[in-house]
Amino acid sequence: IEYLFTDKKTSLHFSIVPSNLHIPADRSLIEQVLINLVKNAFEACSELPDGKIQIKAFRKEGTSMITVSDNGRGIVPEAMDKIFVPFFTTKPGGSGIGLSLCRQIINRQGGTISVISEVENGTTFSISLPINSVRASITDLHH
Repeated sequence: IEYLFTDKKTSLHFSIVPSNLHIPADRSLIEQVLINLVKNAFEACSELPDGKIQIKAFRKEGTSMITVSDNGRGIVPEAMDKIFVPFFTTKPGGSGIGLSLCRQIINRQGGTISVISEVENGTTFSISLPINSVRASITDLHH
């Protein structure tokens, strides 16, 4: 993912609370989800002089949460209820597979993925995973 940030116009920030937080999920699958969400966020910020992407991991009400937020162009309201549908895309040349696959991966981990977006003000994807016996360290995900 580092290659996306060589232009220095978009910055990537991490917040993990507590710093030793463990996320109950298959590491390689969660990595694929995060890579897709960060790539989408980067594309949404690509025309901004000061794009910002924030990944946060934390506990909330007995679940492990991961959020990926950006200050990019946002998702138009007409597309919000379709973004997780296979083959739906708003990108020229897009396949419409990415977010559909992300939802499938998260669902198979026993979790949910949702989105909040405002046109011209950015987007936040939220992943909620139940705490269970399968554990992977979130700190390993950004190394």
